[in-house]
Amino acid sequence: MERIFLLKGLDCPNCSAKIEKEVGDLENVNSSSVNLMKQTLTIQTETFDNSIVDLLWWNWCGIKERCACKGKQLSRSTE
Repeated sequence: MERIFLLKGLDCPNCSAKIEKEVGDLENVNSSSVNLMKQTLTIQTETFDNSIVDLLWWNWCGIKERCACKGKQLSRSTE
């Protein structure tokens, strides 16, 4: 199952690479891909439940704290 998440405000190449890698490493995520120009995260999963949205959000919160850009004003939304 493919899901696309809108990452409004994502403009840091370092953060986008970390998101792609760390989200791809989450349990039940088969693959992840970030398109920095479109500010989207596309994930492939076997099954999808809403708990993965929380995992994605908290994953992002951890990444932005470790990056020099500090995540600026990324908002939480899905397409």
